[in-house]
Amino acid sequence: MTDRCHICSDRMNDRKCHRLSRMMFPAPVYVWSQHDKNRVYPMGRLESNRQEEMQMKLEGFGIFVRDMAVMIRFYRDVLGFEIKEAEDTKNVYLEKDGTLFLMFGRTDLEAMTGRELTYAPETSGHFEIALGVENYAAVDRAYEEILAGGGRAVMPPTTEPWGQRTCYIADPEGNLVEIGSFVE
Repeated sequence: MTDRCHICSDRMNDRKCHRLSRMMFPAPVYVWSQHDKNRVYPMGRLESNRQEEMQMKLEGFGIFVRDMAVMIRFYRDVLGFEIKEAEDTKNVYLEKDGTLFLMFGRTDLEAMTGRELTYAPETSGHFEIALGVENYAAVDRAYEEILAGGGRAVMPPTTEPWGQRTCYIADPEGNLVEIGSFVE
């Protein structure tokens, strides 16, 4: 029996998925104990006599989209994400700079979970996608190019007191995208 990746269902070579190029088994993530501030425990471990430890690793993130074709065009053509799926696909799996990025249709998610979900009607402040560029000038350039490509202005390029030049735009469905750099 051949092992398959639990993300894309492709065959794995040496317990690695060829699309993700990383082990498909979680590494420990540690958290501070609420009861004993001098100890850390693997995330998910119950502070009891439990024999097995649950370990979780952040593998990526996803956004649930209303119009897959519009979102594919924006992330591929405007932000430069390498998306190979057709615009009429039901979901997108890609890796950008070592992070798994997923897009999944909202109606498909609701059908899968058997639940009606709610979504922010305009610009969503629930999360951001943070992208880094080489320097301050590139932040300014990226902001203008993304606006010209269909992004919506949220915050123009600003140099923050902590030394980062950053800006925010919203994608066509209102998800926040931050573009920033710490290099003048």
